[in-house]
Amino acid sequence: MNMKYSVRIFVLISAMVLPFGFFTGCAANPSVVFDDSIPQEQTAWITTFDVGTIITYNGISVNWKDSHTLVSLTPKFIQIPAGDALLEWNIDSWDAGLSYRGKNLLVKITFEPQKKYFFRVGEDETRSGLWVYALDRDEKFTLTNKQLKRSYIGFSPFI
Repeated sequence: MNMKYSVRIFVLISAMVLPFGFFTGCAANPSVVFDDSIPQEQTAWITTFDVGTIITYNGISVNWKDSHTLVSLTPKFIQIPAGDALLEWNIDSWDAGLSYRGKNLLVKITFEPQKKYFFRVGEDETRSGLWVYALDRDEKFTLTNKQLKRSYIGFSPFI
């Protein structure tokens, strides 16, 4: 194999693996705390990494977007009260070769306390929405197939 093809293979493999490399890190504290009067034990952490921007949370205007860089791929977490939440998203995502874009898309999700959540944009048989994954707050993201299967909690369609 000549050097030209070796470099291409390295770049191709890096392009496939790099987007998931951020999950090996683990944030010790959230970057944003929605309501600091709520005890941390009664909160959940969410990340918008590679999905888009949350523009409203339960009808309240917010601007939550993960501002990761190629140098720091650790996701930024947002601490919110556990329980039912209505999130309005501006979606700008690329996953499995497909591009997803949309504005003012609503999704309702129930968040458990002491969990951290991440999302993927996708479709089930008939609808578009978010695949929702949850881990214990102290657990590292590894994105192995085993962890993905175990952490998957459901599909939440856009409403």
